Amino acid sequence: MHPSVADAAVIGTPDEYAGELPLAFVVLQPAASAVVERDQKYADELRSSIFKHVADAKSKHKRLSGGIIFTDVIPRNASGKILRRLLRDARQSMESTSQPLSLSLHSKL
Repeated sequence: MHPSVADAAVIGTPDEYAGELPLAFVVLQPAASAVVERDQKYADELRSSIFKHVADAKSKHKRLSGGIIFTDVIPRNASGKILRRLLRDARQSMESTSQPLSLSLHSKL
């Protein structure tokens, strides 16, 4: 895992040509997160660094061609499984409203 990444989840995002592309939701380590909030240039450089890290370690179809979104939390259910449905919903709401990402720590059981 990239040294600035604390947690991550990947979902498919629609693409006309490929069908779906991998889109990563990334929770940063506290030190990196504090800098990203203040410095957009650093955020862009960090995205590039994470993209390169994944590209070097994974096969071509697993590269993060759909992008990287920084978030505060990866939503999980009570047993720790990633709630990808909430990530897909968050991606759709970001596209339609251009609002910053907001995810909840809580899930319905």
